[in-house]
Amino acid sequence: MSSSFGQGRHNCLIATQPPKHSRTEHFWRSKQAADNIVNTLDLKGVIEADFSPLGTYIATWNRWVKPADEKEQCRNLSIYRVSDGQLITRFTQKTQNSWKPQWAPNESFFARLSSDSDVLFYNPTGQANVSGTLPSAGKIPGDKLTVFSKEKNGVPGNIKLYDLEKALTESGAVCVATRSLFNADSVDFLWNADGTAILVHTHTDVDKSNQSYYGKSTLQLMTTTAPHYATQILDLANPIHSISWSPNSKEYIVLHGPMPSKCTLFTVASGHPTTPSQAIYEFPPAARNTVYYSPHGRLILTAGFGNLAGDFSIWDRADFKELCTVRAANASSAQWSPDGRHILTSTLYKRLKVDNGVRVFHHSGVLVATMDVKELYGSAWRFDDCGKWPMKRGLSAKPEGIQDAEAIKKATVQPTAGKYVPPALRGKVGATTTINKTREEQLKPQGPIGVIAGAYVAPRAVSTPVGAAPVQSNEENCACFIPVDADLKAMEIEKKVKAVQKKLKAIADIKKKKADGVQLELTQIQKMEGEAALLKELADLNLQLGN
Repeated sequence: MSSSFGQGRHNCLIATQPPKHSRTEHFWRSKQAADNIVNTLDLKGVIEADFSPLGTYIATWNRWVKPADEKEQCRNLSIYRVSDGQLITRFTQKTQNSWKPQWAPNESFFARLSSDSDVLFYNPTGQANVSGTLPSAGKIPGDKLTVFSKEKNGVPGNIKLYDLEKALTESGAVCVATRSLFNADSVDFLWNADGTAILVHTHTDVDKSNQSYYGKSTLQLMTTTAPHYATQILDLANPIHSISWSPNSKEYIVLHGPMPSKCTLFTVASGHPTTPSQAIYEFPPAARNTVYYSPHGRLILTAGFGNLAGDFSIWDRADFKELCTVRAANASSAQWSPDGRHILTSTLYKRLKVDNGVRVFHHSGVLVATMDVKELYGSAWRFDDCGKWPMKRGLSAKPEGIQDAEAIKKATVQPTAGKYVPPALRGKVGATTTINKTREEQLKPQGPIGVIAGAYVAPRAVSTPVGAAPVQSNEENCACFIPVDADLKAMEIEKKVKAVQKKLKAIADIKKKKADGVQLELTQIQKMEGEAALLKELADLNLQLGN
């Protein structure tokens, strides 16, 4: 089960069954206190679904399957009218990454990426017809379109800005600005709300400086207001985790750098010809990889999801005061409510198979609602205009919630890790006690300082009082050998096995890149050549462990 809300006058919700079943789409239209089903579509194999900006249309995507008859085509991208469920048009769309149609804000036309990497424009009011084309991938914020073309045959990549005022006419869209891009394998476009500026987030699969295994990313700002189409490359530390525009379109926040990451606030002055963006504030470093502005732009949410603990903090933009820090354990995502006062956090089934559900927090850190779900695939706020809840000078008072967030944080403190038990002893009665005793005994003095375990130890001379008879030597005074603990040997071998397995996994990743056509570095090729030696070493180590 997954769900999402469409924006605009229809304010519809779509709910779908899991992909492994015949998927049914249900549409509800919200009418204040009552919700009624607008339409139901019985569809099979739907993987993705997305509303148009005003909720008039719904686009669905199925996985592309090669037809048995070569003359036929698998049209797996469909567009339906929500009100009556009528199929408007269908297309062939093989890739899932760029399947979504890009709509004009008023839904007068939409664009999609063809199999030939052309942007095609369509009129959705009837049977869709091609009205114009542009090369490569782009995104529509309003009356302008950005298009990215990759580097090819030594020709550098570029970004082109088109004016779409005449996109559906014979003259077509007009290119008003072009910027060259070097070392960019993919690009994310992030427009501000009024379409006067765009952040271009570029990615490369390989970092030539060898500072990261995950490639390199850059961020640059482009202003789209004539006559100055300024471009500024921002000096940020890699990696770039998250970017968020303020609703006022005049500032944005970037989370970047290794953990604990940096959080920097930038302002935008669109009229400046060379440096339209300036950094004005730096938040304290923290383990965060997600940042969101509230709908009014008054509050800022910074969170650490994914492989991080799930902590999130809320800041007041007016005076940069931290309002609270909360631990939403195992959370997969967070979303601001339309009133700008609450945060919805979710733990989804694709992230974690247990403890699925949603929690709603007030911006003061108070937990106000919670719901546990056995298998949760998606959650979302019902769309509404944030203007219905104007943000006053003072923030809303702290409510009486289910439980204060500070108590939740204390209750979810992770227990300290227990004492290590070797794999060979795990699950056995008294195994932990035995290994702990062994370690304690090893810490006790077992011979003269500097003596290596297993080495010969000379007998100690026993002092006797003057005039007394010499003490006869016994077994305790004889030469002895300090035994080497077998468990310690097993632990050392286990460490070596893990190290070899880690190297083999890295080689497997390099092989996958080579199969995908990525050009390898010399060091990567040398690692691949050493695979046979690593496999032999792993076999010898497993033999010593008795595996």
